[in-house]
Amino acid sequence: MSVALSKEADCRDLLGDEPQGPLLQTDNQSLNTFTTGSDQGRFSGGIPFRAIQRVVRAFTLIELLVVIAILAILAAILLPGLANASDRTERAIDMNNVRQTLVAMNMYCEDNNGYLPHPTWGSISGSPSPDGWAYASVNSGRFPGLPGQIPSVSGRLDNTNQLPWFERGQLGPYLAKDQNLLDCPKDIRQRSGGQFASLYRAREMKLTSYGWNGAVCGYGSGGREVPNASAGATYKLSGFKATDFLTWESDEMLPFNFNDAGVNPVNPNEGVSKRHAGGNPTDLTDLGGGAIVGRFGASVDFVKWSLFTTLRDTGAVGRPNELLCGPGYR
Repeated sequence: MSVALSKEADCRDLLGDEPQGPLLQTDNQSLNTFTTGSDQGRFSGGIPFRAIQRVVRAFTLIELLVVIAILAILAAILLPGLANASDRTERAIDMNNVRQTLVAMNMYCEDNNGYLPHPTWGSISGSPSPDGWAYASVNSGRFPGLPGQIPSVSGRLDNTNQLPWFERGQLGPYLAKDQNLLDCPKDIRQRSGGQFASLYRAREMKLTSYGWNGAVCGYGSGGREVPNASAGATYKLSGFKATDFLTWESDEMLPFNFNDAGVNPVNPNEGVSKRHAGGNPTDLTDLGGGAIVGRFGASVDFVKWSLFTTLRDTGAVGRPNELLCGPGYR
């Protein structure tokens, strides 16, 4: 009797003061063994069966389908938000890069009697332009060990052969020779694979995601260019309004936009990217999205693709605006 009471007390310690069911009383020969075979799952010695029983239950097909449907709905809700957050982060980096480039531009102007860096004009693989803001063009014995002119990197996915020319360009020394400041982080991410990788491979110039407004020399104004523009002459910074567009992200869908680092502001084929703010560069009917724009007054902001296009279509010589600007268009 004392053994049975002791075992009942042990069970109460295990299960609490109130027993959960009748105890299986045993004699002194029961040694609390767990048996197999026909007695599998029965525990002798006074411990309730359901205190140790485990019920293993699998999901039904319907339950699995419901879980999958819920996960799909959550993904549809969350992924656009994550994409927008990523784009905002890339835009912030982008704006900082352009801001540093504009600071370098101002430093260059201070050292060059107010004259702006040249946009570069002409295909790298053809007749190179004068030295410009993003790279030096022709060696002329100035750079021992380098070829006669900046090489094209069309057909390659790297810009190694062009980096020394960026370092010797008009803004390279003011940017501490950090070429990464000339690349949009989203452009870098896009061109890592697929269609954008093929488009990037076709670029002759792979030093920058941005283009420099040809209005710096009056290009696109119909013969009103600054004298000696082809030899490197430019207008002065003071000839532009602070709100005028100096640089922007070039349209990545046309490799021709990267045959140099300048942009003809009146040419509809040399437009602006719409990679930011939900725009789809591959959809020609998509009027959304836009690009980061740096202004002559050193401010940086986001401009919609639709606004950029409107400025190009409505401006002209004698009717200047933020895009078609400067002495060549007034």
